[in-house]
Amino acid sequence: MIERETYKGIEYVRISNLPNEQRIIISASFPKEKIFKILRDDEVVLSDCIQYRDYQSWFKKSYQAGKNGVSIKTENGVNNSFNLTFK
Repeated sequence: MIERETYKGIEYVRISNLPNEQRIIISASFPKEKIFKILRDDEVVLSDCIQYRDYQSWFKKSYQAGKNGVSIKTENGVNNSFNLTFK
């Protein structure tokens, strides 16, 4: 899970800042109506934001810690486990 960003009291995460696996899953499955834009004071538009609380909820529902890795819960209830390795 990544850290939240805050702008004018809105806690959010940017989809483009997520790890690649999460970015792919969220882009494919997250409700489009929950993705919003932020126009910052410097006139930069952040067009891929989701509220942090929605991200937290999604993360907790989607991932569970496995003994030797991470299990992803799928819609049909089947867990797909894999091991993470860092180089």
